[in-house]
Amino acid sequence: MVLRGSEDYINASHIRTSVGREECTYIASQGPMPHTTHHFWQMVVEQGVTIIVMATQDIEAGKVKCHRYWPDSLHTSMNVNDK
Repeated sequence: MVLRGSEDYINASHIRTSVGREECTYIASQGPMPHTTHHFWQMVVEQGVTIIVMATQDIEAGKVKCHRYWPDSLHTSMNVNDK
């Protein structure tokens, strides 16, 4: 998926499926790495994402699988605009 206003790209795909009579749309992507966290959040904002579901742990068998892209608490801010 190409992000607006830049030549940046994030590995993500749109998925459309019918559930009963309703058509649902999703975006599937890998968890971001430290240097792509800002792209991940840019995609979330641009696409109007309202729910994020993480289907794996950020660390598995002692190996980092995904950069932590959420704050430590509700009262902690995050800077995701670093490039």
